[in-house]
Amino acid sequence: MTSIMVLAAALALSASYLGARRETQDILAQVQTDGVALARSYALSAGNAMMVNAGLGRVTGEARRSQGIRYLKICDTNRRIIAHTDVDLIDNIDSGPLIEEALGASITVVDRGDKPVISIERTRRSGILKVALPIIILSSVAGALEVGLDLAGISQAIAGAWRHAAMITAIAFALGSLVAYLFARTITRPVKQLVEATQLVASGDLSRVISVTSRDEIGLLAESFNLMTRELAEAQHMQKRMFESEKLVALGEMSAGVAHEIRNPLGSIRTCASRIEEITPKDQAIAKYASIVSREADRVDRLIRQLLNFTRPAPVDFQYVDLTQIIDEALGLALLKARLVGITAEVSYDPSVPMVFADAGRLQQAMLNLMFNSIDAMPSGGTLTIVTQLSPDSTSIEITVADTGEGIPEESADRVFTPFFTTRSTGTGLGLAVVAQVVSEHNGAINFTCRPGGGTVFRMTLPTSPARCVPCARS
Repeated sequence: MTSIMVLAAALALSASYLGARRETQDILAQVQTDGVALARSYALSAGNAMMVNAGLGRVTGEARRSQGIRYLKICDTNRRIIAHTDVDLIDNIDSGPLIEEALGASITVVDRGDKPVISIERTRRSGILKVALPIIILSSVAGALEVGLDLAGISQAIAGAWRHAAMITAIAFALGSLVAYLFARTITRPVKQLVEATQLVASGDLSRVISVTSRDEIGLLAESFNLMTRELAEAQHMQKRMFESEKLVALGEMSAGVAHEIRNPLGSIRTCASRIEEITPKDQAIAKYASIVSREADRVDRLIRQLLNFTRPAPVDFQYVDLTQIIDEALGLALLKARLVGITAEVSYDPSVPMVFADAGRLQQAMLNLMFNSIDAMPSGGTLTIVTQLSPDSTSIEITVADTGEGIPEESADRVFTPFFTTRSTGTGLGLAVVAQVVSEHNGAINFTCRPGGGTVFRMTLPTSPARCVPCARS
């Protein structure tokens, strides 16, 4: 835009300068024409007066009374001043170059209108136009005349021309700037936005949306760009989901085989341990060991069931459900564990949240996993905060689960939703993975942030419309 404005200013300045210069030349040319005509008139009058040897005083007197004439002098062929508007200079010898040049000029200067002797002397605020002509009597040079015309008025006219040019330059610059601004607004700026957005997309950011403000070619290009980024984002999302599905399928097949091989001998171990515990007196150490074996076998069996539930395909049951009721029921179960370690709950439910199209059981499981994760992060007590909020455009609902616990280490942030990843010695690493799976089934999104001073905030976003929430079977 700056270059366009500079170009506009340069064009306006050049045009104004040329115009003012041309007007100045026209003014000076007209002044010279008028000055020469006046000088010829005085030369003819002086010639007539010299023929009768009388009347030169009337010629200079008339010039003295004329406005705009600085002086008028008449010399003989010896350059002696024989008449002058300043009588003190009469009988002096003229030393100026114009009279000498006029005395040597051709008589056709007066008779045929050839170019006379002209000189312009300029001062800071004024100037004098000097015109010298030979005085012709009977086809011979009898003397010379020089008239000096005041250019003060002409200088004002020239200054006015330049002021007019400056005004035109300012107006042209303002109009050029306005045109440049409008051009930049309609062409340059949208193109720059497109270039910046293209660079962001090339770097992997597919969230950039260009605002469409016109229906011209630039507007159509912006619409096409937005459509392209949406399709790329959807393809990237589908690719990610396919990759996760393939991993889960492979994990499910492996888990099913491993579970089958483990659960059979595990059942035998648990049965034998229970039998030993039954027939052994309680005060003997072997009974204690048998109890530990039985309890740990149950824990391994429970872990296997969780693994199979995560990886085994299962149908979903989508219908319109009360999201607030689902969250409240999950919170009721979570508080049974939370109160044991001194955790209090704070809730804020948005009353404008509508019924949502979801699988109530799966959604409650996800909310319960999130709450348990927050409770486990506060072993010494704290505050569990649950907030729901409808988006301004009523297309989605945000569910916030926040704690005041230890937070998530920065090096673990990228693996939080990875199956079997956990930072706790007693965790299975499937809780948040199940949450991410449920959210994906509902075509939602989930992310988290760590608050300064400790604590983690999980934000789950679910669509409100069935058109945006297409049920998808778990893999």
